[in-house]
Amino acid sequence: QPDLVVIAGDFVNGTAGALASDPQALVSSLSALQAPDGTIAVLGNHDHWTAPAAVRAALAQADVTVLGNQTVERGPLWIAGIDDHYSGHADVTATMQALPASNRKPVIALTHSPDLAPALPSAVTLVLAGHTHCGQMVLPVIGPLAPVFGKLVGDRHYYDARFECGLVKHGSRTIIVRAGVGSGSIPMRLSAPPDWWLVTVRGR
Repeated sequence: QPDLVVIAGDFVNGTAGALASDPQALVSSLSALQAPDGTIAVLGNHDHWTAPAAVRAALAQADVTVLGNQTVERGPLWIAGIDDHYSGHADVTATMQALPASNRKPVIALTHSPDLAPALPSAVTLVLAGHTHCGQMVLPVIGPLAPVFGKLVGDRHYYDARFECGLVKHGSRTIIVRAGVGSGSIPMRLSAPPDWWLVTVRGR
């Protein structure tokens, strides 16, 4: 029974404008999410690479609020929805400028790729992200294969290994990186199971 549901992007799979999954298939399941303060989401790299307008339309049908370098007030918090850094859509400055100058409420950043966490101002003490799949397939000795897949397709910086998975402390900031609920382009997982997190935020 969460007060607020947040989703960190990659609702569809695909590349270069070619969808491998239908955004409309999301509507029924996402419509079932219930929380007093609603459901908030940001888009991920696959959403931007394929059909961002179709993804936004499907999310709107499911009553999900999509933030793209925007902020929204929910209960005792401000949610800063920063667009995807990995696909080049993040604008931290614009997002932070959208906060009221007089704001004294805690600010939580919601974004797809956790790599932008070091660039956030000190006012943001909690970051919720995804993207890494927690390595997707993690082998003994070798470790996570997701970065290896990235290099095979010419991507030398799939994600910063510091922010690979789970609860990460970076200075005074807490970063939570979810494994996600799907499997990405390769429909396999090993030692990196899908997950949802229930996060309790307390005042200072």
